Amino acid sequence: MVSILSESGGTPNKITIFVPMKFDVVHHGVVREVGEQMVVVGIEAAGACEGCKVQGLCGLSGESEKEVAVWDRDAAGYRVGDEVVVGIGTAMALKAVLWAYIVPFLLMLAVLLTLSNYGFTELVQGVATLGAVAVYYVGLWFFRKKLERDIVFKIRRTE
Repeated sequence: MVSILSESGGTPNKITIFVPMKFDVVHHGVVREVGEQMVVVGIEAAGACEGCKVQGLCGLSGESEKEVAVWDRDAAGYRVGDEVVVGIGTAMALKAVLWAYIVPFLLMLAVLLTLSNYGFTELVQGVATLGAVAVYYVGLWFFRKKLERDIVFKIRRTE
């Protein structure tokens, strides 16, 4: 929040403006489901993604609607149909991109180059590379609870 004091006619007026963090990734959505400490938000990705700088890296772009589960202690205060804003900090968004895209790409590249260097056939290289990436994503799935604690979405009502 930023408070601005302005003077009109010699009388100071206080104007309060909500300013989100400079580089946060923000999506507008509608509450679909409310749990004890969780709010499920449906996000219309098409319109929200047009001006976003990380559109090509985000898992929300390219589909008409996605659902995001947001953990919030005040979840009971939300109602189905409420219009909300769901956001994630830049550092957390980059961490998500790192684990979802960059690490598996580097793993794929390392396996491919290593097997190529040792003279394996292209078929073996391709199958081993895809297998390594599949094992990585299965491992990521097993650690999803830890990632859910590390990569946190924030929610607030639209004004």
